[in-house]
Amino acid sequence: MTIKLTDAERLILSNQHQILSYLDKENNAWHLRVADNLRHGHAPLYRNMLDTLQPELDQETTHFVFEILGLYQTLRDSYNRLENDGTIDDKQLVWPGFDGNNEPELLTFTRALVEDERYVELLGESPANSHSHSKAIYGRMLMAWRKLGCPASPLTREEIKEILAAQYIGGA
Repeated sequence: MTIKLTDAERLILSNQHQILSYLDKENNAWHLRVADNLRHGHAPLYRNMLDTLQPELDQETTHFVFEILGLYQTLRDSYNRLENDGTIDDKQLVWPGFDGNNEPELLTFTRALVEDERYVELLGESPANSHSHSKAIYGRMLMAWRKLGCPASPLTREEIKEILAAQYIGGA
C-alpha cells in the first residue's frame, strides 16, 4: 500500500519521532534520523516505515469474523447444555482458527480480539492458526445456520449436527 503524507502529517510524525528519541534511548539515533528525513521530505528514506501499515479491514470482513465466532460460541454453549450421547464429536466445537498464510488479516484480527479481551473463552490466549483455508468452510457453516433461521442458543442436537456437517463439501 502506498501512503502519501501531507506536509502536516510529515511534521506530526517528525515531532513524534523527535519525542521518541528522548524516550527510547536505545534507538535514539534512528528516531532522530527518521524525524530529519520526514522534516526534509526524503520520502525514499522514510517510505519503508510506512509500508508496514496494513489496509483497514472492511466492514464485511469484520462482520464475518464476529458472525462465525458468535456461531461457534452458540454451538459450544448449546452442546454444553445437552446430555452427551456420543453423537457429536466435541472436538468439532473447538475453534480451528484462520489460516496464517492465506488469511493472515483474519488471524491477526482474532489475535487483536483476544488482546481486547473478547471471545477469550473461545479463542484462548493465542488464536489458532488452522494451517488451511477456512473462510469457505466457515461460510458454509454460516449458510447452514441461516438456512435453519439463525436460531439462537440453545440449538438442538440436530441443528448442531447440521451446522457442523456443513464444514464438509456436500454437507448440510
